[in-house]
Amino acid sequence: MSRIWTAICINAIGNCNRRQFTASYDYAVARRDFNDMHPDDTLVALMPGIRTECETYDLKPEPHGEMKSTIDVFSLDGLSD
Repeated sequence: MSRIWTAICINAIGNCNRRQFTASYDYAVARRDFNDMHPDDTLVALMPGIRTECETYDLKPEPHGEMKSTIDVFSLDGLSD
């Protein structure tokens, strides 16, 4: 028996993509199936079902060669009581 999965993955040049594929209900088997189907991609997340509301962000270096994060995990700006 199989199900549809949505995978978030990153390719060799840092592009982040959403891919849908069909594989086993078991996460471990689905992960192996994904890796077999897309050997050049690194799997980041695996979600059962079709996820149409998803936005991914590339992990490309900035022009000066450093990775830039757009999220400050230590900032409390925008949080309310």
